[in-house]
Amino acid sequence: MHKAVGGDGGRNEGKGTLAVSESDWATQNSEIGPERREAHPARPPGWYTDPASQRPGWWDGYQWNPAAGTAPPPPVNQHVTVLAPKSVGVAFLLALLFGPLGLLYASVAGGIIMLIVSVLAAFVSVFTFGVPTFICWVICIVWACVAANGHNSRLARRG
Repeated sequence: MHKAVGGDGGRNEGKGTLAVSESDWATQNSEIGPERREAHPARPPGWYTDPASQRPGWWDGYQWNPAAGTAPPPPVNQHVTVLAPKSVGVAFLLALLFGPLGLLYASVAGGIIMLIVSVLAAFVSVFTFGVPTFICWVICIVWACVAANGHNSRLARRG
């Protein structure tokens, strides 16, 4: 039996293709070194474990290249945290309109602290005509602007 060698899958055997017998085909393939026998078009070039030495080696798609050096170091997982800047204008507006709840935009801890202080100031305001509540509101506005600006400064220092 003959095997057609060519890109036509044997359709044009005898018409410009080379016919090779099964025994000749086996003889030719046995003369190919182990590098060529392992060549597989589905395996792209890259670093793999060399089956002969059981060590990392460079496979160029057809043969192992022992002179390629050692395998590259494994990639290092890097975690990047991206923080968005906070607008001082938005912080001012939210604190002006919502007091301690608006402060939560710029500083969560500051918002919780001023919420507790504002509740206490509301009890005292009954006897002082609302002055402590007004003072708490102003403190919230200032704190929100300073906290948003501080957040942006820390971001700028990180680079």
